[in-house]
Amino acid sequence: MHLRYAVSIPDPATHLFHVSLTCDPVPPGEWSWQLPSWTPGSYLIREYARQVDDVAATDGAGNALAVSKSDKLTWRVTVPTGGAVVLHYTVYAHELTVRTSHLDTQQGLLNGTSVFMYAVGHQHEPGTVHLTLPDGWRAYTGLAPAPEAASLSAPLFQFADYDELVDCPILLGTPAVEPFDVDGVPHEVVVTGPSLWDWPQLTADLARLIPHAAAVFGGLPYERYLFLLMQTDRGGGGLEHKNSAVMMLPRFLPAAERRQRVLRLFAHEYFHAWNVKRLHPSVLGPFDYTQEAYTENLWLAEGGTDYYASLLPARAGLTPALDLLQHLGRQLHQDRWRPGRLHQSLAEASRDAWIKLYRADAHSPNATVSYYARGALASWLLDLTLRDATGGRASLDSLLRLLWQRYPHGYPEDAPETLAVEIGGPTLTTFFRNHVQRPGDLGLTVLATVGLQYEEPAPAADAAPFTGLTTATQDGRLVVTRVEAASPAERAGLAPGDELVGWDRFRVDPAHFGDQVAAWQPGDTVPVHLARRGVLERTTLELAPPRPDSGRLTPDKNANDTTQRRFQDWCGQPWPFPPAPALSAT
Repeated sequence: MHLRYAVSIPDPATHLFHVSLTCDPVPPGEWSWQLPSWTPGSYLIREYARQVDDVAATDGAGNALAVSKSDKLTWRVTVPTGGAVVLHYTVYAHELTVRTSHLDTQQGLLNGTSVFMYAVGHQHEPGTVHLTLPDGWRAYTGLAPAPEAASLSAPLFQFADYDELVDCPILLGTPAVEPFDVDGVPHEVVVTGPSLWDWPQLTADLARLIPHAAAVFGGLPYERYLFLLMQTDRGGGGLEHKNSAVMMLPRFLPAAERRQRVLRLFAHEYFHAWNVKRLHPSVLGPFDYTQEAYTENLWLAEGGTDYYASLLPARAGLTPALDLLQHLGRQLHQDRWRPGRLHQSLAEASRDAWIKLYRADAHSPNATVSYYARGALASWLLDLTLRDATGGRASLDSLLRLLWQRYPHGYPEDAPETLAVEIGGPTLTTFFRNHVQRPGDLGLTVLATVGLQYEEPAPAADAAPFTGLTTATQDGRLVVTRVEAASPAERAGLAPGDELVGWDRFRVDPAHFGDQVAAWQPGDTVPVHLARRGVLERTTLELAPPRPDSGRLTPDKNANDTTQRRFQDWCGQPWPFPPAPALSAT
């Protein structure tokens, strides 16, 4: 069977992709076509079929065939005589994210899982995609042009199977394009929308960063790579693909964080070209697009990638080592004060991604951890532990390379630990038990092996007491959005959704509530007036001592030449701290 998709855009203002899928030949009988429920890399059932309308089918001669829907994502067609079958439908695309499709009068993003149906049981079949675009628009994708594309006026791409088709999103419009080469391999940064950014500088940065990612695995694994970037007024994110990445960034970012944030996003999605797209748990490809794919290793697949997203710019000399340490210090501080670290392990967080990470609520910080954020920290500590256990002969780089060599088509769930123990010995069993399989605080003693220690500066003398409340102003009212577990606010019975009305004898001022709290002292008991579901209530809250508002990595007092060399081996930059002052003789 050969597959021919045709996508047209008669009017971008309607946000509708018009799609036809020709399957030829189709033997007589009952046939089913489906649209995926999720997209690889984004672990949530998203029900893409909800945006599909006007489904119809014809035979090769244009005669109508009856179509029925058997479940939420499946359309059934009776084929009486065999031959070609053409499925016609529209897809409403007005959700601008990296995992959905979007279309307006300026640009379009075609994410395959939300647009392309497949004939059930025939996802392995090859085919082509033909695009009919508005005047002046062009298409950018990791798909290769079909051989006959050169003689056509409209884009025509080919694919080997359905997995390849939906792993190559298509960016449409009139974007700016910045090409560059790395080791003779072409790369492009494709950017939609007006911008004030320095794109030549970004491509120069990427040309320096990419070889450091490739060095982890031994070379570039693709023939061409595209960074597809949509600029927005707000929001951001990215989604990895085998030879491309889709990303979103606000066009105006604070100057102090712009370069680091951009480099981290690009490095994260790019490192996925190996970690996840080629090196992955066996359940993450080939895919069943109709249901969840459970793994306990997203902490390494996503968190490990996030770790390298901060490490690679330092190794490439694009950002100073102190920036890397500052970033890791902030992450450690956030982890240390997240109550969920005591209740959910990284393995559990990975397995429950489908029901928890993408459906966070007010309770989430109290009960869960992020396999991204905590996974990055665990990957860093695993890296240092492997280096220490082997005298610097092995690292997380070594483990990832070995995983890929042993399991090029997907590794079993226990493989990361098994190979880590093979490389570094039995101490790695303890590491996985304490940092991956169980909840609890992270062990930081290994930081000393690269001359570092973690500390939290004491709060300022005038710091506000701790309440455990997180609030937001809604329609001029101060509303509780989160109550931290075991905090003064929880003990006082406050709950998300409560409107704070009075603080002691004073009316709450939403714009200056922090100043109101700071006027009291730790240990003070304060009457709090609130409205809950329209009913006024009163409680009392006993203020706790203020918490540190930051964490930082500083030089260990015992750091010596050996640990300073290990520091450079780890991040690729020399020891960034001045030498300790010499002790005067007495």
